[in-house]
This record gives sequence, C-alpha cells and structure tokens, in this order.
Amino acid sequence: MFSRPVIHAGMALWLALPAPAQEQESRYKFSGFGTLGLVWNSTSQATFLRDVAQPSGAGRTPDGRVDSRMGVQLDATFADTLRGTLQLVSKYRYDGTYTPEFAWAFLGWTPAPELQIRAGRLGVEMFMNADSRDVGYSYLWVRPPVECYGLIPITRLDGMDAAGTLDLGAQTNLRLKAYCGVLSEKLPLAGSQPLSMNGDRIGGLIAEVQGGAWRGRIAYARFQVRKDFPPPIADLQTGLEAFAAALGEPQLDQAAAALRFQGGTIQWYSAGVTCEQGPLQAQAVLTHLRSDRLVLPESWEGFVSMGYRVGRVVPYGLWDQVQPAWNGRAVVLSAAMDFVL
Repeated sequence: MFSRPVIHAGMALWLALPAPAQEQESRYKFSGFGTLGLVWNSTSQATFLRDVAQPSGAGRTPDGRVDSRMGVQLDATFADTLRGTLQLVSKYRYDGTYTPEFAWAFLGWTPAPELQIRAGRLGVEMFMNADSRDVGYSYLWVRPPVECYGLIPITRLDGMDAAGTLDLGAQTNLRLKAYCGVLSEKLPLAGSQPLSMNGDRIGGLIAEVQGGAWRGRIAYARFQVRKDFPPPIADLQTGLEAFAAALGEPQLDQAAAALRFQGGTIQWYSAGVTCEQGPLQAQAVLTHLRSDRLVLPESWEGFVSMGYRVGRVVPYGLWDQVQPAWNGRAVVLSAAMDFVL
C-alpha cells in the first residue's frame, strides 16, 4: 500500500568519463549515473514505497533508501554493426541490501540502419521511459509515477528483442518492437520467503509513432507464471484446496485453484502520448492489467504530467490514479532543476 510523501529532496547526476586513449575512446565509452534522495511521510498508517520490489518504505523520519540508486555503464563498439552494453546498478532490493546487479548485459546487431536485434539481459520497455527508470536525470519527475510504475516492478529480462523503424513521410516515423524472454527478479512478501519470478516467461509488442514534438505509443505484454507462492502462503493454499475437495463444492474448489499463482497468465496493456515542444513537457499514460488469478485483481492505472521550463528550473504538476486494487490517488506539485557534473 502506498501513502503520500510530504517532502522529497533529491539530486540526480549523470557522469561521462573519457577513455585514456584515442583508440579506446572511439570503441569504448564508460559512464555512470546516480540519484541521492530523502523522502518522509505524513502518516504513520503506512510506509511510502517507490515500487513493490522494496521490502519497506519511508515513514515519518527521513529515509534515503527509497529513491537513492547508483549505476555504471560500459558501451563497446566491436564493428560498425555490432555493439555491446553492460550496466551495473545498485539500489534498495527485495532483501534489504544494495547488492549490485546487472540491469543490462547484451549484444546488439544492426544489419541495416532501420533494424536492430539485441540478445542478452535487456531492459523491459513496458512503459514510456521504462528502459531508463533508474536514471533519475532522464525524466522530469522526482520518481516515475508510483501508481503506474510501482505496481509493475519488472525491469529486465533474459532473452532477445528486435526493433524496426519505418519512414511514414512528413518527418514521421513508426517504430515496431517485439521481445521475449524469461524474468530473473524476486519480490518481497511479508512473513514469507521472497516470491521468485526467475524463469517466468514474458513476451510483448510495442508500436510507437513519432513526428515533430509528439510521440504516441501502445504496448502489450504477456506473462506466464511458472512458480507458486513460497511457504507459508503455499501451505495455506494447499489446505484450502484440500478443504474444498473434502466438501465437494465445485465453486469453492474453483476459488481455491484461482488463488494459486502458478500457471497464471497476466496480460498488460498500455497507451501513452508525450509532447516536448520548446519549454513545454507533457505526458499522459493509461494502463490496464488483466489476470486469471484472484491474487492479482484486474486494475486500471494512469497519470497526466505537465512541466514548463523557466531557465534552469522546470515547475511541473502530476496527477495519477489506480483502480480498483487500492483506489490510490496522488496529486504532486514540484519542480526540477538542472544540476550536472
């Protein structure tokens, strides 16, 4: 459950370090990014989480775990059409540690300027800006809208993707992308072992049109769950199924089976539009989650964001909402300021 933060203080940095030799500079690029954030909460009824992958959140005292993160990235060019990327990120994990993990580790092949194929560990591009959700300097907000991004904590997959770009004329391009693979993440569960998503299958499609200052995007993703909840939740489910079978009630048996996470199918839909014209930055996104399991109810999420640059400062407003799971709603008024080292 998410509560509303009262105050957040943060700083996002992007660092690019040159290679020592000219030959290395042309083939290798090393860069880094980081966000230092403090957030505290106005209520003692719940803690504030950035996403459901975090085991605990901010209370009434300043907390630097929720938003702080750091990463380094190495880009290598092996040939005109072959490149590789490694990205290592340290952030607050499901187990309460900051153990660095590889967010990206892939090879990319570009057989033609309008076609790219990648294989390895890839970012999951389910949302707009999702591929760089840990790079605080890449987006306007203090953090990606929690009511949308926070409910889908999937950030990476081990597999492949292919993206192609078509020129539609009038300075408008259509980008099509397909991806598939398996997940390698874990989620915390109160009073239980972590929920492992390792090996769960994922596949998706993306269509994006960009012309001038406008960009529109629709996306679809499908998950297939291979593992069930760990004990003691699994033990409770087994007991409920045995109880339903003993009573011989078909409806109760169906309800008990629906509480099983294993074998479930989750479908996710998204539509969004952005506009970046002069000092104006605006974005609107609507998402829909469907599941055949009672433990993950159907929900709608969405947000609208608008900012306007005044010198080095960008005041912005954000409205976001999720229904019906928590019926949460947030209105944020804030400002971003350029700060680069």
